[in-house]
Amino acid sequence: VRESTRALRNLVAVAVVQSANRAELERRVVTDPLTDLLNRSGLAAALGRTTARDRAVLYVDLDGFKDINDVHGHAVGDELLVAVAERLTDCVREHDEVARFGGDEFVVLALDVGRVATEELGARIVERLGAPFEVAGVALHIGASVGCSVAAAGADPDALLLVADRMLYRAKREGGRRLALGTLDR
Repeated sequence: VRESTRALRNLVAVAVVQSANRAELERRVVTDPLTDLLNRSGLAAALGRTTARDRAVLYVDLDGFKDINDVHGHAVGDELLVAVAERLTDCVREHDEVARFGGDEFVVLALDVGRVATEELGARIVERLGAPFEVAGVALHIGASVGCSVAAAGADPDALLLVADRMLYRAKREGGRRLALGTLDR
């Protein structure tokens, strides 16, 4: 009886470890390894899960980030990206999603919001990312350009991202460190 109990415990222990390993691998598929935010795949999944809800996408591009990398090096740039991720996460509500889209681009998926709430969130992001960062003992100054798109439930996720991307380029053309907002009609 002891031998079979020990064997059963070993099997359960192996199953628990395998389950934890599988969960970690699944998390890594949808997570950015540097910032621990969602990655492109994770954002696509989140957008797909939320089509039945009103939502907004805020496409955030850092202004002046390349200069930080050029002057201070990529290690400092990476630390800055982690700090940016933390500030973005602090700007959103618990049920919203933040993703690192690549390089110095981030995307916020805000749920159950309209135009006014989206503009307020975008302005908060521009303000928070415009405040100095303390990284590796150095005060770093960047800014953020934010392109926002707002859509009612049922809107195509790719179209939502496309409008936000267009609005981001509008914000950059207008000098950066600001937001531009567009809406998406179904």
